[in-house]
Amino acid sequence: MQSSMTHPQEAPSFGTLERRMTISNLYCKVYVETEEDRAWLVQKVAAMIAGEAGGRSVSSSRLSVDVSKNEDFDSVRVAEDGGFVYSRYYLDVEPANGVERREYVNT
Repeated sequence: MQSSMTHPQEAPSFGTLERRMTISNLYCKVYVETEEDRAWLVQKVAAMIAGEAGGRSVSSSRLSVDVSKNEDFDSVRVAEDGGFVYSRYYLDVEPANGVERREYVNT
C-alpha cells in the first residue's frame, strides 16, 4: 500500500483532497450469515468480483475485501428483526487505489 503523505511544504490540491475524501467515504461493511467456513466465503467473494484470494482477503482491480469472523456472532439473535449485525461473518469492502467511484460501486 502506498503512502498518501506529502512533504510538509506541499499541500494536496483541492481535487486530490476532494478525491481522497470521496474515496474514503466509500468504505462498506457487509454482514454475511452462512454455515460455510471462512475459506469457502473467501472463494465465493473472489468468484463474484473476479478477484484473487489470499488468506482472508480478496482483491481485484476495483476493490479489496477482507472477510472477518464477527465477534458478536449470535445464532439466536441473527434470526431476529434487525439481527443481521449478529451474522457469522462480515466483509470490509474498500475501493482499490485509483479506481473511479462509478466502477467501484458497480462492482
